Amino acid sequence: RVRVGDYVVFQCREQTVNLHMSQATLDGTRCHELNAGNVKENTGFRIQLYAPFMPNADRVLKAGDVIRLFFKEREGHLCVEYGKRGLQEVYGHGVSVPDENTLVFLRTVYGPYGRVPTQVRNSNTLFMVEQAAPEEGGPLQWDGLCRIRHLGTGEYLAVRTIHEREKSGPKTRVVKLVQGETASTSSSPAPPLRAQLVMVPKALDPETLFIMKAVVATQGNISSSSYARIMNSGSNCWIHAKNAHFGGGTDMWSAEELEGTTESFEEDVFAIQQVSEEELVAFYTVTSTKPI
Repeated sequence: RVRVGDYVVFQCREQTVNLHMSQATLDGTRCHELNAGNVKENTGFRIQLYAPFMPNADRVLKAGDVIRLFFKEREGHLCVEYGKRGLQEVYGHGVSVPDENTLVFLRTVYGPYGRVPTQVRNSNTLFMVEQAAPEEGGPLQWDGLCRIRHLGTGEYLAVRTIHEREKSGPKTRVVKLVQGETASTSSSPAPPLRAQLVMVPKALDPETLFIMKAVVATQGNISSSSYARIMNSGSNCWIHAKNAHFGGGTDMWSAEELEGTTESFEEDVFAIQQVSEEELVAFYTVTSTKPI
């Protein structure tokens, strides 16, 4: 067994070469180059503990797991569609869609003609959960920080605050969401603040940091078949399903708008659905990708 503190040499299985540290440093840094060669100098490495060992648990949600987030109240999955043109082809040219390149919405599994089985396995509803530090693994904790990453594109779910201007008497009141607070020139209570759900290419703080809250007060590891309410840690906005629909009456399925809001609704509950290994293999085969 390999133990912490052991002195090891990494050797290629197919070629007689060792991993070794070059004396040359990268430009402008104190980092050394790593090469493979038939040498014996600078080939020893010492094992250091990066993170505590976590035994694998099938029923615990772990960083790197692929899931679907199913909104129980509206019978739909959290979904991402790309491109305004593509959205108009789906919803119809008369439908107004956001100018963003991506749209985050709730894709329902029921349409005018009943349940649509193909929507249940739509690949645009696949997301990977990560720890706050994306390079770390281990079980996810209730009330802990995590990130939600779209599997098909690698982009992160984020909350973008909305600046609203409301006229209040002779003065103009500015309502701005900053770290969950409100800035207002009026002494009257500010209305619940709204935010937009978007996709971003990088893990940004705190826009892409979310907290999963248990429906019933619970601590410890998150089960892979739990119900959760999801809140953005930077804005204190909950993911909320608006009473607004995309698509026309002839669509085989409907899409409902999502937003972030500081107002808490009891019905904004997501069921965590872990994706089967068979479906993941099919996804990686079709997309010609391989997880690492």
